[in-house]
Amino acid sequence: MLKAKKSPLLPPLKLFREILRAHRQLPALQRSLGDSYVKQEFKLHKNTDNPIHIVGFLQSWQDYLQMISDSQWKDYKLSKQELDKMSPEQVGQLYELMKETQNF
Repeated sequence: MLKAKKSPLLPPLKLFREILRAHRQLPALQRSLGDSYVKQEFKLHKNTDNPIHIVGFLQSWQDYLQMISDSQWKDYKLSKQELDKMSPEQVGQLYELMKETQNF
């Protein structure tokens, strides 16, 4: 996501809590949507045992936390390279998220 200097990965529970804390600064609708999504994703991945998937998952969420904390989410645009790296399931999930946000 972001090309800033990388800090050490946070443990999953600490990262989860930090993300929910960072969501407090978001408008109510974005906070609600974001909290639900984060909870769902962490729940879906809590039994993952592949170290590569775990590191990728944590790094992506840590990048997200940094973006939210710095209020960069307001101006963020997904690059073609990021979109090309996504699986068909992720693209579908992104599309569903886009449709959901248009309801607000």
